[in-house]
Amino acid sequence: MSKVFDTTFLAIALLFLAIFVLKLGDPATVSAAAASGAAEPLPIYAGWRGGIDFLYSMGDWLMTPVVWFYGVLLQGLPFLKSDWFPSFSMAECAVYFNKLTTENPGGWDWLKPLATWMQTPQYAGLFAGSFHTLTLLGVIALFVLRAVVDHSFETVKNLLWNTYIEFTFTRRKQEQYLEAIRKEQEARDRLNEEYNTLTQQTSQLQTSVVTDEMTKVYNKRFFVEKLREELAFAKKNRTQLSLVMMDVDHFKKFNDTYGHLLGDKVLIKVAEIANGNTPDDCYCCRYGGEEFGVIMPGKDYEEAVKIADAIRLSIPQARFEEDPNIEIHISQGLCVLDFRIPELQAITAIEQIVKVSDDELYRAKQEGRNRLCARVFEYQT
Repeated sequence: MSKVFDTTFLAIALLFLAIFVLKLGDPATVSAAAASGAAEPLPIYAGWRGGIDFLYSMGDWLMTPVVWFYGVLLQGLPFLKSDWFPSFSMAECAVYFNKLTTENPGGWDWLKPLATWMQTPQYAGLFAGSFHTLTLLGVIALFVLRAVVDHSFETVKNLLWNTYIEFTFTRRKQEQYLEAIRKEQEARDRLNEEYNTLTQQTSQLQTSVVTDEMTKVYNKRFFVEKLREELAFAKKNRTQLSLVMMDVDHFKKFNDTYGHLLGDKVLIKVAEIANGNTPDDCYCCRYGGEEFGVIMPGKDYEEAVKIADAIRLSIPQARFEEDPNIEIHISQGLCVLDFRIPELQAITAIEQIVKVSDDELYRAKQEGRNRLCARVFEYQT
């Protein structure tokens, strides 16, 4: 597009320059010279008059903006003079030139040969036309306009290009970026979902490892590890630790009478009641068979008895649809240790604590069942 403008401006400039040169030798452009017959047209003007007049007309039409602007300047700026941009015949130029060299002797001697030549018939025949300043101003205005058009064209082109970039390339990149973010978010969501699933499965696996499959309370493996952990903590911090062991009274006879299926339901119900009465900071576990244990960190004798009694007294309230008249009971053996007693630091194995609780459980059985027996090792103040 820029090449089209350059070619157009160059063609118009060459047209203006051609008109300027042609009018210098064309007497028909000055009415006074043509009417007096002071000079005869050169052959080119006689043979190509139609074409030359067409060029003049085209030049006048293209010159219209310059003439209009010139008129506006004269009207808007009073200090401008209309003769600042004159149009005069070449004969007037010769007279002015002769006057200049005649009235200024000495300083203009080097121009005298030119002034003398301008007085010859050869000059009058060769330059019989007129000098049009506006034509030269048109060439100047044309190149100024060309600079303005070039700048405007570049501005518009950059604007259009930037707009194109904004609404095509940039937007496409933005869409690609957003799509990439969306896919990344989907991938992250999938990873989070897989992570949550894996975490849940891990938690379920961890729970299954330490949970008794039938009764859903902690199993013996957890019982052993937790009691060992709490024993070490109690010894180190010189705190109290209680353990109650319990089992279902006459459970073997119950199984023989009602069968193992109902016996399993009894164990499940006992575990449910025991766990429901166990505080959050204590741990209800199935030790094996019909025997259960509750680890009670930091509990003294009164607190441990309260928890054990709540479990034992709730058991007979259990009912079974197979036989509503069935009533079950448990026996309990409690061991309470206060590690502020220096001698208790000698306890190093959980088996020692379990044995004390089991011994008390055996004593409860011997004394008639459905009761709690306890052995207390407390610090006396």
